[in-house]
Amino acid sequence: CAISSGAIDPNERMETARRAIEVSLAIVEIRLDQLRKSGDNDWENVRIEVESAWEQLFRSIQRLITTISELSLLHRCMMAPPGRHKS
Repeated sequence: CAISSGAIDPNERMETARRAIEVSLAIVEIRLDQLRKSGDNDWENVRIEVESAWEQLFRSIQRLITTISELSLLHRCMMAPPGRHKS
């Protein structure tokens, strides 16, 4: 198969992606709490930070999905019988 596993262990790649989601989710929770506690004057600034945190969480989830997809393809390639490569 023409796909390379790269230098990082698959388990490490999954763990890194999972941790990124946890961090992003924690930031979203903090920003939402700030939004709940914000006054009328601060609301707009905090809202922008909440939106930014949601976008970061979305990107982290996308990276995890990409990692799962890549590792799944790599696994299929590695498990294919010699001469028959699945894609």
